Amino acid sequence: MPLVQLSNRCKLFESISTDTWFKLIRNHRTGNQAREIGLTSDIISEIEDNRLSFPNIGVWALEARNERSKGNDMDIFVESSPGQFIWWALQAKVLNLDGTYHNISTLRSGREYQWDKLNRLSASSGCIVRYLLYNGIANYLYKGNDICTRNFNEEQFGCSLVKTTDVEKLALTGPISFYNLHPELAQPWRIITCCLFNIKNEVATYYTTAQIREAVDKYPFSSGNTIIPDAVNENSKLNDFSANAINDFSSSVERKPAYRIVMRSTSSLKQKRNNG
Repeated sequence: MPLVQLSNRCKLFESISTDTWFKLIRNHRTGNQAREIGLTSDIISEIEDNRLSFPNIGVWALEARNERSKGNDMDIFVESSPGQFIWWALQAKVLNLDGTYHNISTLRSGREYQWDKLNRLSASSGCIVRYLLYNGIANYLYKGNDICTRNFNEEQFGCSLVKTTDVEKLALTGPISFYNLHPELAQPWRIITCCLFNIKNEVATYYTTAQIREAVDKYPFSSGNTIIPDAVNENSKLNDFSANAINDFSSSVERKPAYRIVMRSTSSLKQKRNNG
């Protein structure tokens, strides 16, 4: 089993998904509609509260913890090897009491659907875009394997990922239910931290530590491991973009994620210590 599947950051994402699954079940059982903003904030707080146990993770936010009132999207930058980061751009949606996801097909500014903006972002930047769905279904049972062939049960669908193209196809024909997407079209969000990224299976751009630093520089609130030093022997040019490329690409589609999370690899941290 790859070490990434045994890592603390992998276990953290699994725990968050399980907590979300049962939180949604409880809310729906009592007739209370959960909100994307609140759930996203809870997830970020969970990551922050575990920062001493997970020194690989840094969190940057637009608002202070006690002031968070808006924003349900996030960027996650995952270091796949020292000095090379994959950018995941996530748009959150919560399962409603009626078993569907609301407002997915609502036109945004510029008379565009949200998936159009996300697809443009991906095409220009090489980031991976997904809808991040918050779910919880009482009496729903499932056992299967994720894309890195690890088995999981229904609780890992508490936070699930679905491609924008799949959402688009379904949203234009009517309301989307949990069962329209799960299990066939969804993956547990733990694949972000539990699976080794395979560039052959998904086209994506690698970003440098300098570009990641620039992406979080304007975020006023941070916690965890917020030091992002250059990788040792970082000589290769990973892309042809500017240092501020991530902010520029995001601005071009009017995207300002409430949170940006940087997940360093353990090998990178060890490498820096050994050479620092």
